[in-house]
Amino acid sequence: MVPGGEPTTKLTEIKVVKDGNIRRMLEDGVTAEKEAMPLYRSAVKVAMEADDPVSRLLYEEILGDEEGHDDKFTTLFGK
Repeated sequence: MVPGGEPTTKLTEIKVVKDGNIRRMLEDGVTAEKEAMPLYRSAVKVAMEADDPVSRLLYEEILGDEEGHDDKFTTLFGK
């Protein structure tokens, strides 16, 4: 829900590209993960400043997962 928005059970449209280019789809996923990593690092910092160890640990775990995915796909793509 968007702040100030109205709750709804109506589903939003999901756009799916069906061109069969698996490599491009994976690369798009990696790009999205690379864009997310700085956000998670920032969230870890905010949680530390707020003395919120539960949120810090959650964001650190998510960040670790994202970094692992990045490493795996970088290796697979030979980059």
